[in-house]
Amino acid sequence: MKTILIVDDEPAARYGLRRALEAQYRIAEVHSAEAAREALPREQPDLVLLTWCCRARTGCRSCGGCASRGARCRVLMVSALDTAKTAVEALQLGAADYLVKGFELEELRQRVEILLKLATLEKENDALKRRLTTEGQFGR
Repeated sequence: MKTILIVDDEPAARYGLRRALEAQYRIAEVHSAEAAREALPREQPDLVLLTWCCRARTGCRSCGGCASRGARCRVLMVSALDTAKTAVEALQLGAADYLVKGFELEELRQRVEILLKLATLEKENDALKRRLTTEGQFGR
């Protein structure tokens, strides 16, 4: 079962996201970017749902933290800010997708599913490349 790490400072928001996704995925929750950095190696999530924290702008800076700490997971940034600048900044800092709060639950589920499929395809592609490298193009 795929694991999703939800990072949000609002307990009600974490609860809503968990309830929307827990039927299909294992859910881990933390309340801050700092707690997320500690949880990444322990939980080894396949996807991180990360809330943009407007006050400290820590959400986006944490996007890069997933990749820099060796976690091979995608980040779906969730934000109340509906501006192109914010979305572009999130993507530049490593988010795989950007979702504005007020979304429909089905949209969330679809985006999560797409990002997890992309991650699976990426892992399969890497495995096939390694296999080609060790076995050669025509087998052993």
